[in-house]
Amino acid sequence: MVCVRKSTKYDHKARVKWMPQCLWAIVAGAIAMLPAFVAAQGFPTKPVTVIYPFPPGNPAENKLRVMYAEAAKTLGQPIVTEYRPGAGGRLGVVAVQKAPPDGYLLSFATDSVLTVASQASPTFHPQVERDYVAIHAPYAVSLTIVSHPSLPFRDARGWIEYAKANPGKLTYASQGIGGSQHLNMEQATGALGISMTHVPYGATQMMPDMLSGTVSMTLFGLITVKQHIDAGKLIAIATSGPSRSPLLPNVSTLKELGYDVSAQSWTAIVGPPGLPAEIVNRLNTALNAAQKTPEIAKMLASDDSYVSLATPQAITAQIRSEYDKMGPLVKRLNLKFD
Repeated sequence: MVCVRKSTKYDHKARVKWMPQCLWAIVAGAIAMLPAFVAAQGFPTKPVTVIYPFPPGNPAENKLRVMYAEAAKTLGQPIVTEYRPGAGGRLGVVAVQKAPPDGYLLSFATDSVLTVASQASPTFHPQVERDYVAIHAPYAVSLTIVSHPSLPFRDARGWIEYAKANPGKLTYASQGIGGSQHLNMEQATGALGISMTHVPYGATQMMPDMLSGTVSMTLFGLITVKQHIDAGKLIAIATSGPSRSPLLPNVSTLKELGYDVSAQSWTAIVGPPGLPAEIVNRLNTALNAAQKTPEIAKMLASDDSYVSLATPQAITAQIRSEYDKMGPLVKRLNLKFD
């Protein structure tokens, strides 16, 4: 706080009167900040709840549970999961926007919610730091592009050549418009200069249609399609990550072929706006430490997930960067979410 006297002429009586007013203003400001400081110093004194904005039973949830249990050892309090499915995973972010900034209610969030839905919805427009704060990055998953074996190519170069010679002939499946599969494939095809026809599915019929050849291609986290690749029912064409997967060492990335494509499905833990930095950093430190344990490292490696052990500042920068990158894609595809 800055205290300013209006008069520049020295006046002893005015100075005596002015100084207590300034001191009282400083003291009042310090007292107002004291509860947040005390709360941050003692955090946590009770269980921390993290919203999972999807139905229970997703394999990703198991990774989170193990991570939370390990982080709880550092925090000295349990981390519990609360299910709030619906609205495409947006309900968790909506909840923390309205939550007290004390660190006891957080939410798991996906990249598509933070960077796509927030630009494609007329009613959902959260901005990082204004409406929520970034705390932790649980994991990211590189996506594997797969095709049906009936198609006349077996690698990325063959795919690109065929697609350029047959614009629009190839189809690709996704679990829905605006989801990670849809947008990552659109990014990839745009960078590669090829045209494919998008076929949006629900969650159940997509894989059977891929295996039957009804639809040409799709991209998934490797753990979902590894058994089908090993059985020869699907062909691994390329991976979209920054480096080759140790589980598919002979499959190239698009980036190493000279294309500026590095698409992953990533996640974040977010909290209420105004959450004190001390609490943000304590949560981040505990969760990052959990990711380093052998059990969790093995669990992540088994399904081709990886972690960055990022600071809150780095996660915030990533969200902003991805938000800006997705903006033109949202406009080009004319995405509209309810």
